[in-house]
Amino acid sequence: MEKKYETINTNKFPVEVDMQFKRQLLPDNSLVLTRYKNGASTQPMIKQTGKTFGGTLLYEVRITPPKEEIEAVIIVCRKSTNHYCVSGFTNKFTKLEHLKSSQEVGEFIKRWFCRTLLDD
Repeated sequence: MEKKYETINTNKFPVEVDMQFKRQLLPDNSLVLTRYKNGASTQPMIKQTGKTFGGTLLYEVRITPPKEEIEAVIIVCRKSTNHYCVSGFTNKFTKLEHLKSSQEVGEFIKRWFCRTLLDD
């Protein structure tokens, strides 16, 4: 039988967490937060391919969709009333923490995983 975690109240998470992360609630009530890199939009490639019989120029346009690169992933599980397990990683570090409230979870995520003006 699959273990179910307690439901997580995210109302006390800081606004930065809501703005920067995509949420996914898994069937076992754990929460996965994913942040993607802001990739620059790709430029369309326009190439002249020929002319029609009447002299109209023909063009080919190629647009490649931007690739979404994952920058950070966080998993939050609520094991009991006052026990949250948070694990997350970026390309620079991995953090694992046990916290007592959803407010502490939000502050932990904001401190370690949210972008700031000082980030490269």
